[in-house]
Amino acid sequence: MFAFQVSRSVVREALSHLNAKGEVETRHGVGSFVSNAVGVVEKARGLVRYSVADVLEVFEVRMGFEPDCAGLAAQRAHESDMNRIEVAFLLSQQRATEQLPCVEANFRFHEAIAYATRNHRFVGILEQVHRQSDAAEQWGECGVRLGLQQALHERTNIFAAIKSRDADCARAAMRIHLINGSERCRQWRGADFEKRRLVSTP
Repeated sequence: MFAFQVSRSVVREALSHLNAKGEVETRHGVGSFVSNAVGVVEKARGLVRYSVADVLEVFEVRMGFEPDCAGLAAQRAHESDMNRIEVAFLLSQQRATEQLPCVEANFRFHEAIAYATRNHRFVGILEQVHRQSDAAEQWGECGVRLGLQQALHERTNIFAAIKSRDADCARAAMRIHLINGSERCRQWRGADFEKRRLVSTP
């Protein structure tokens, strides 16, 4: 209580409120306990706010491993992997062409590439990076207004390089895509990014 500069009455009121909502369970003489830890954490995630710097850091991390994912995918992908990448690519292309939100479709495209490396650790890293900063969920919505066609062209180059089994071109195309994505993020900041502080969604 001292750390947050609040009184006992405020804490009691907050616990009573949470108890009424079923978020915590109060046991007389024992204390208060979280009823559904997973649910509370998921709701809390929706309150996390991300800055431009947070999203740029995500791009920086992705540049450290996704180009290699693309190169390995070009070398190792089985036919089923290629089909998965193509389906994800076509979906993202369709949504972009129709100027619809395509964040999830874009993620599936990158995820399919990670699966095609035949190294499940790449998939885990990718999911962790993306889900840690669900800021990407709303950052991606700006694609309708900024650089959507350019990003679509970049993904086309990535897909074409992987499909033709050209590992070097796949790495280069992915790196260009991420560098340009980072730059688009900076441009959006110049327009209205700071006015729309990013709020994550579960």
